[in-house]
Amino acid sequence: MKRAIYIVVALFALIGVAYTGLGLYATFFLPRCLLSSSAEATSPDGQHFAVFQQTTCEDASRSRASVMMGRNSNRSERVVLMEVKDTTDVRLTWDGNRDLIVVLPPSAKVERYGPYDDWPRVKEQRRSEASDAT
Repeated sequence: MKRAIYIVVALFALIGVAYTGLGLYATFFLPRCLLSSSAEATSPDGQHFAVFQQTTCEDASRSRASVMMGRNSNRSERVVLMEVKDTTDVRLTWDGNRDLIVVLPPSAKVERYGPYDDWPRVKEQRRSEASDAT
């Protein structure tokens, strides 16, 4: 009976040490990042949504920003439409049910992906310098 108690105590001690080690590793060695999303833009027919999503990390080289699109019928299914750099000012709007308009400042750098079969088209639009000043 004593042997079983020793084994149980040893297992709990081992789990406690592992948990503490994992907590210390996560606190001091994993990069700290913050995920944020802008408001969703839903297509007029309600079938698709688009979102601008940013991951901002202490290590700037790990930070990412992207425009993603998904289907409202299966919200876990998403495609990345473009990666965006040098701006956080991204606006999304729909032109009908099949065209997503991504409005960006002139200075933004973009890497586009797709087109994807059976997904709406993506049109990139640059704001003028005058509209950026207002």
